[in-house]
Amino acid sequence: MSFSFILVLVAQVACLFLPVAAAPGAVPAPTLDPLFSGSLTVDLVTLIDGPIGGRVSAKITDGVLFNPNGTLAATVVPGTGIGNGILADDGIFLASIMFTVQFAADNTYAYVAVQGVGKQFVQDLGYVHIETDSEVWDNLNSHFIVGNVTFPKVGPSIMNAYIVADA
Repeated sequence: MSFSFILVLVAQVACLFLPVAAAPGAVPAPTLDPLFSGSLTVDLVTLIDGPIGGRVSAKITDGVLFNPNGTLAATVVPGTGIGNGILADDGIFLASIMFTVQFAADNTYAYVAVQGVGKQFVQDLGYVHIETDSEVWDNLNSHFIVGNVTFPKVGPSIMNAYIVADA
């Protein structure tokens, strides 16, 4: 082996142990700002046994969403909501919910899809995707939104949505 080959090899190995000078520092955790709060009425349609638990089918029959200041933001369009999911044998619920809302500010519509995980009819935490052509709400098309749905023993479920704040 030549001396120059060994020198190059040692230099390459040494580089593996050097800190990366251009590496960024710690990235601050995202902050969540309140977006909507409200209620969704969910009616269980059926539970079908499956190999890892049960398949759940449900209807979202109605609901309302309010802005953080308490004014009406949107209503669920009747007949547009469905919920499906897996209720695993260990009690974990993997939710998939879709519904349409009509915004109060401009009477436009939005498709809302939620993918979450939690405990069935207790609480689900998930990602909320919103698509709309509303000039008032079109910024929601490109934001990451977190939804938290809780299910009280009596009454409709409670949904809170939070938007990841711009840095």
